Amino acid sequence: MTTLSRPVFKVALIAGELSGDALGAGLMKQLRLYHHDIQFFGIGGPQMELAGLDAWYPFEWLSVMGISSVLKSLPKLLRLRHQLVKRLLALKPDVLVSIDSPDFTLGVAKRVRAQGIKTVHYVSPSIWAWRASRIHTIRQAVDVMLTLFPFEQTLYQQQSIKSVCVGHPLADQIAMKVDCKAARLALQLNPNEPTLVLLPGSRRSEIRYNLPIMLKSLELLLQIKPQLQCLLPVAHAGLQAAIEQLLNACVPAVQQAVRLLNGQANLALSACDVALLTSGTVSLEAMLLKRPMVVIYKWSALNHALISPWVKTPFIALPNILAGKKIVPEFVQSDCQPAAICEALNLLFQGNRRALLQDLFEALHRTIKRDANVQAAQVVWQLLSDISKHEQNLMVDMSESSQC
Repeated sequence: MTTLSRPVFKVALIAGELSGDALGAGLMKQLRLYHHDIQFFGIGGPQMELAGLDAWYPFEWLSVMGISSVLKSLPKLLRLRHQLVKRLLALKPDVLVSIDSPDFTLGVAKRVRAQGIKTVHYVSPSIWAWRASRIHTIRQAVDVMLTLFPFEQTLYQQQSIKSVCVGHPLADQIAMKVDCKAARLALQLNPNEPTLVLLPGSRRSEIRYNLPIMLKSLELLLQIKPQLQCLLPVAHAGLQAAIEQLLNACVPAVQQAVRLLNGQANLALSACDVALLTSGTVSLEAMLLKRPMVVIYKWSALNHALISPWVKTPFIALPNILAGKKIVPEFVQSDCQPAAICEALNLLFQGNRRALLQDLFEALHRTIKRDANVQAAQVVWQLLSDISKHEQNLMVDMSESSQC
């Protein structure tokens, strides 16, 4: 670990999602091990604040999903970006670390980098999936891109943009082998009955569009497996009423089979045989827990019409994207038909299919297990070290000039 004479470093961070908040907090804690006095400020959530962030604005302001939602929030976001850039340029941080939320954060990074501030972006935008033209903005906005997946680093290398694949923190946190029996015991489940977990998402719009499809699929599956146990973790309290309303509208068999949990998605995934979930990070978590899954996603017709022409990837499920082929069933928009989903779920309850998928998931797990917090902190620390050394060299040059 390099020891530098500079007394204080200033690191700005911007995160606008719970996942970004976790990444930012892990990075901050690791950086503290390199230097005891680093000032952290910007936008972040509760984990980053606990790690020492001076939070300027509520990070929930950046949690906007879908084009229609963004359009409604655009004036507020533009004002926020203007104010944020102004404050950053006034304080002149040594490094800005922008975390995910690229439509907002890269705009900030581009402006401050133009004024000489070093920038790191953590979590690559999905340019391999849609809006590939964003690579030009990234080139202007970012000194170093930190990617979660190896194929992303390759893409940036091809574009001559400096990048480091740090792996995914979840891959570091989740063990290679999961104790399903212990998880079932903790949840007081019957260890001998088939178990399904439903994970419809953490946004109201996801509950609205995806949960009814999941519940109807479950209704059909219960006709095949009447002893099925079903867990439905509620991501946060704000979703409880909407979920209960949809559940109360179901047939009695579904109501009796479903057990709501207060969060505990990780434990529920560990305990289940099969998962039915929406696309996103949760599909990666299910993969790392070696749980066979069916992935669905449906959203408003407007969002689908506006965004689908820009989508380039053939897959939505992260396990499929990582594998480069379809290894888990996925259903999008009009393909989200309960009968087809039920059939896919039923096949995954077969032991040989589960075993095959679990072997594939373990191999993928190993490719993204890279000690992400440490690697990300090393990149930021190297930038800080370079800045400090440059300043020291300038001081030496100035001193020698004054003596001449």
